[in-house]
Amino acid sequence: MKFIHTADWHIGQEIKQYSRTDEHRYFFSQLTDLVTAEQPDALLVSGDIFHNAAPNNEAVKLYTDTMVQLHEACKTMTIVIIAGNHDSPSRLEANKSIFRYANVHVVGTVNHDDPMQHVVYIPDKGYVIAIPHFYLRSWENEKSIFLKAQEYVRNVNTDNLPVVMMAHTYVHGADVSGHNGMIGGLETEDVSLLGNYYDYLALGHIHHPQTLVDAVKTVRYSGSALHVNAAERFVHEVSLVNIESHGDAPEITSVPVKQLRHFYYVPQSGYLPFEQALEQLRLFNPDEQGYVVLSVTVQRYLPTDARQQVDAVMESKTNLRFLDFNVKYETSESGAQAVFSARQLKQMNPVDVAIEYYRQTRNQPMPEDMVNMLREVEQQINEQQ
Repeated sequence: MKFIHTADWHIGQEIKQYSRTDEHRYFFSQLTDLVTAEQPDALLVSGDIFHNAAPNNEAVKLYTDTMVQLHEACKTMTIVIIAGNHDSPSRLEANKSIFRYANVHVVGTVNHDDPMQHVVYIPDKGYVIAIPHFYLRSWENEKSIFLKAQEYVRNVNTDNLPVVMMAHTYVHGADVSGHNGMIGGLETEDVSLLGNYYDYLALGHIHHPQTLVDAVKTVRYSGSALHVNAAERFVHEVSLVNIESHGDAPEITSVPVKQLRHFYYVPQSGYLPFEQALEQLRLFNPDEQGYVVLSVTVQRYLPTDARQQVDAVMESKTNLRFLDFNVKYETSESGAQAVFSARQLKQMNPVDVAIEYYRQTRNQPMPEDMVNMLREVEQQINEQQ
């Protein structure tokens, strides 16, 4: 069985005020070209189709048009889609009956009563076990669906055809480079608890493409389609996979995804004072389109007209979009961190905590205008209570 594994499309994502629709179209054009060239038996999309649970009309139309476009590129190909943590399961499944006419199978919710609903048979090629996302707080109730679906396939796979399982989760050992903070609100889970009757586990959720090296079976994250944020400083991919029969090692080819827009840091590494960073931005003229993050050091806070100064520089750079400031605050030479005892915190109101934190971490008093602003906010809150 030959298939393409992709995930984490995040259709409808906006960065700041910028729509990324043209970037998604650029990706889907590449994906369609790959399908046309390879004529695979299946295309597996392992969750996070949309960036929001309630995508706008433009995002839904792009998704629908893409499904038709991919089907036209290879009419014998089976497309299997599962819901991710960013998706609304019911919304994703709303048109699944219509999509079946284009050989698109959508699995948004867990069905314990009928594990067969999670199994897609590709005639004479193999089986796909499609398990959508669920939160690990429901793990004890939901995990059995992995084993139930595998047991069903074990019983019917008399021809020893390849078995691929899909899931959208965060497993132990995954490289989470590029993710900020919590990974979709999820904790990790041991991949061994997902069973072992499969030849390839097609995962979504982690954006860094990777094969888990310590897994007994082949466990792979295809990675996200686009750079979802500026921290994702790695090549994004889709995976082209071929498995001869059940028990055989998969042959995996990583296919890089060209990005319509890149993320650029100015300076490329480290931080500079605002004026120096702004001068580097004036001189920065890459050939390719992209988003710019300005990395600056400040002692107190950015100039009040910092954004206006940046916008003035950016006016002539039509191929770039300013994204944000990456600010590093200079602290005292000792690098001391603010420390409060529990007793102190009980005796201090939030504004006093902020003032003292500022003094300890910056080795100087908080500016009077900032103190006054915080006091005004405090007063407004108190009046509303």
